[in-house]
Amino acid sequence: MANLGFVGLGSMGGEMARRLLEAGHSVTGYNRTRSRAQWLLDLGMAWGETPRAVAQSADVTLSMVRDPAALHAVTGGPDGLLAGLGPGKVYIDMSTVSPAASKQIAAQAAEKGGGIPFVKDFDGSTVRALGVERTPQVVVLDGERRLRYRGRVDSQYRLGGVRPD
Repeated sequence: MANLGFVGLGSMGGEMARRLLEAGHSVTGYNRTRSRAQWLLDLGMAWGETPRAVAQSADVTLSMVRDPAALHAVTGGPDGLLAGLGPGKVYIDMSTVSPAASKQIAAQAAEKGGGIPFVKDFDGSTVRALGVERTPQVVVLDGERRLRYRGRVDSQYRLGGVRPD
């Protein structure tokens, strides 16, 4: 099972983290309002005191926040997610932000010299698809828009057939 981090545990992020926990993955999470994540802690999620702590503890860190201001708040500064990236770490942002904001965060991650800035342009229908019967195609692009992985999510929310391209 994967060692995952999740920053942003609102309606969509919380449900995705829940599904990852139920599938047996180890999840360390952070939300700006800890009390809103208590139900996930009760399900076995570990708590990261900062986004940086989450990224440091995980092999793959996902973020899902509501807007560019929130994304910059959780990624920037000494306690931000980007400060916790290092060699071999993978970062996937699924926030509700513009492609320009995603590119900016990917460039900042690349400047850190360690993290691998993966960007996937999820829209609401794709995120909702993770919670229903469909098994969506997952495509992961890096900050240069090069295809890195392709696969499907199975009924247990595991990536199947994922391979480097």
